[in-house]
Amino acid sequence: MERSVKSTNCIESVLAGVEQRMRKVDYWVNFRGKERWFSAYVLDIEPRFNKISGYKYLPLLREAIKKEIKRREVVEEEETYF
Repeated sequence: MERSVKSTNCIESVLAGVEQRMRKVDYWVNFRGKERWFSAYVLDIEPRFNKISGYKYLPLLREAIKKEIKRREVVEEEETYF
């Protein structure tokens, strides 16, 4: 999982594909049109996305991050009193 979340390649790949496809549109009526095109493209390529290796451990990671944030807040509060 570390290798998957350490890199931004998956995000950059999606954005590059969106940019390539949306570049062909000459005129946008409004922002909602751009949102629809973006959504349609992402839904189109979704089946080709790969799962993050170790994705089953994401809930555990979330809880560990929350605990660490709380721990740092407590330490920060203690330091401000002294």
